[in-house]
Amino acid sequence: FQASGAITGDALADFQLGKANFFVSNQLGGDYRSKYFATYDHLCRGRLIAGVAVGWWQEEFAIAGAQLRHRGRMTDEALEVMTRLWTEDAVTHH
Repeated sequence: FQASGAITGDALADFQLGKANFFVSNQLGGDYRSKYFATYDHLCRGRLIAGVAVGWWQEEFAIAGAQLRHRGRMTDEALEVMTRLWTEDAVTHH
């Protein structure tokens, strides 16, 4: 993950931090995104603000092999998987 996150987290101890990264819902698994956000949240001492959007750019979805029309369902599923990974000891997802 980004080394700048640790530096930013230390230097801005009194601020809330936002992280801008863009993932097409099926491009990376929920497990990867969960670890990514959890790690960054840890680096900034629990002050991560993670924004989520479904996306709109057709070409981006085509590159990722995803269908734009399924973006809402894919995003809901990704959020469910991430939430479960953060809150449950063992998670199975198919």
